[in-house]
Amino acid sequence: MPVKRKLTAQMIIIIIQIIILAISRTILADSGAYGYIVDPNGSPVGGAVVTVLDSNSGVVAITTSGPNGFFQVSLLPGTYTLRVSKAGYVDKTIQFAIGKSGYPAFLGNITLDYAVQYSLPVRNITIPVLSYVNLPFTITNKGSRPEDVGIRVNTNCSLTVDFLQGTTIVSKASLNPGDTLSLQMRLWAPYQKTASCIVNIYLDTTVPRTISIQVNILNTTLGTISAQTKSITAQPGTTVSLPVKVTNTLSKTFTADLALGLPQGWTASLQDQNGNAVSTIQLDPQQSTQLLLKVYVPKDAEQASYPVQVKITGRDPYFTETLAFQVNIVAGTPNVALSLNAPHVDAYAGATAKFPFTLGNTGTADCLASFNLSGLPNGYKWQITDSQGNVVS
Repeated sequence: MPVKRKLTAQMIIIIIQIIILAISRTILADSGAYGYIVDPNGSPVGGAVVTVLDSNSGVVAITTSGPNGFFQVSLLPGTYTLRVSKAGYVDKTIQFAIGKSGYPAFLGNITLDYAVQYSLPVRNITIPVLSYVNLPFTITNKGSRPEDVGIRVNTNCSLTVDFLQGTTIVSKASLNPGDTLSLQMRLWAPYQKTASCIVNIYLDTTVPRTISIQVNILNTTLGTISAQTKSITAQPGTTVSLPVKVTNTLSKTFTADLALGLPQGWTASLQDQNGNAVSTIQLDPQQSTQLLLKVYVPKDAEQASYPVQVKITGRDPYFTETLAFQVNIVAGTPNVALSLNAPHVDAYAGATAKFPFTLGNTGTADCLASFNLSGLPNGYKWQITDSQGNVVS
């Protein structure tokens, strides 16, 4: 038979105290801190070591973040220092406190900076063809561990990219904590059409980094070949001379071939100041030379405007430019001039009287001249001979 006991007020108080103590211990056991470890882009960082220190710098908890960056530690109420570390990132330290409410403290997203950091002043640049552009590029190890850094580049167009330390091309380096590597990013645009390129720079390190910049390549007139006069008027059968200047406007020495574009049946040549034919030329930067373009117009050239071109093509580096001339052919007009050296002469009957005269063409076209003499008395005869005594009709 069950025994009935009467609970006194004192016994009830003791039971309530036991229950409160049990709840309090449960709350204290479940209290602590939790949060997420992320990178500067907000992506989770797994495998980060989370260490909690008490106010005396003693380690009270150690855990590792999960694949989603989440971590949690159990702690008693108090003030703590949380330190997060992972290779490839800068160590992060924060202070936090846990109150006596017993609820875990949510520390939010704790962002770890990359250990390897870089500096590049521009992300969009325009460069003309056949030119160098240098950009300062620095890499710094802000982490607490040594970092090996490899540098690779990929572009989607014809562009040469090098990283220089002085005159040495650098493709990898080892950086101790706090080290900074200062480089020059050198861009060289070969001759090509105007284009827009994407340059991807890859830093191969513990946590790989990618930097993208846009390079706009501008095809502009190089000015390697020029002339003050580009149009001239000539007559059939004549020779015209046109001065041509070749200048190296590039930043490096070039060797180039010279070629002529002429109308069918025409001939021409490029000559130096000594009259020697020139078909290949080599010039240092900013050096120039004067040439003479001689164009021989055929005698049967019809009246019209004819194009004549001088083309320069670089071998190394490659480039091409064309200088166009216009030769305007006009029909010439003959102008026959006759002058008598002696308007009268004395002669005996039965003798021959000779009248010396000069005949010339001062016009701009050839002509065929015929002779006719009028006003002679009856019975007189005449003929015309040249200085050699040959009869001219």
